Amino acid sequence: MKSLYSDRIRTFAGGHDPRHIEGYMRLQYSSLDGLDAATFAREVMIARECVDAEGVEVAERNAKSFGL
Repeated sequence: MKSLYSDRIRTFAGGHDPRHIEGYMRLQYSSLDGLDAATFAREVMIARECVDAEGVEVAERNAKSFGL
């Protein structure tokens, strides 16, 4: 299922699965609606680092825990 944020995340995701990025972002924010553009982009970059550090399997489990 595609989330409301997939296309926006994909802009900064650098080839990462947007679900994985959103999953890590949701560990910090229950809603991504209130993030301004600069904060959103910064959080995507941080989430990319999390995926790189933790690995795709952990990122997939995290994404699924949020229903992504």
